Amino acid sequence: MRFLRVLTLPAALVLAVGLSACGGGASEAPTGNDQENAFLDSMLPHHTSAVEMAKVANTEARTPFVKNLAKES
Repeated sequence: MRFLRVLTLPAALVLAVGLSACGGGASEAPTGNDQENAFLDSMLPHHTSAVEMAKVANTEARTPFVKNLAKES
């Protein structure tokens, strides 16, 4: 569950930026500045990788702590 909470904010940010870009006319500039857009562009693959690692850890981890942490995702 804790791992899921870590993913919620970046996912919400990506969704919010994506939806705000879809809401206006073609002549409107995208929202956010270059740093915000770069952050979102880099966080999506980062968190996708984290989900994949959790799947592997769920089956391959040797310690109960890591297995339980992976199950929370």
